[in-house]
Amino acid sequence: MKNFKGILKFFFLIILSTYTFVFFSVNAGYYEYKNYSHKRLTEMQIKQFEQDIKNNVEIDINKYHIPDSNFNDGEKRIGLKISEAGSKFFKKGLVTVFDLLSKLIDN
Repeated sequence: MKNFKGILKFFFLIILSTYTFVFFSVNAGYYEYKNYSHKRLTEMQIKQFEQDIKNNVEIDINKYHIPDSNFNDGEKRIGLKISEAGSKFFKKGLVTVFDLLSKLIDN
């Protein structure tokens, strides 16, 4: 039973820290800033496209295309690996908690 309380506390701390991180990142405007910067970049590409049409410059889609984020650079790849590991750990933790709960209910 003591081990169960330790697991439950650890599980609760993970949920609380995740919630706190998301709460502060949303309130700090991180997502709004990312959306704004992407919107601003898109507007600049549209203006460049319109200017090139006015000036009869040859149009190439690759010149105006904004590539989506990929996970090939080191920091994003590490973040992706941490996220995948956290997801696996979280899933395993949930299965363990529900197995323990079912055993407690059966007894």
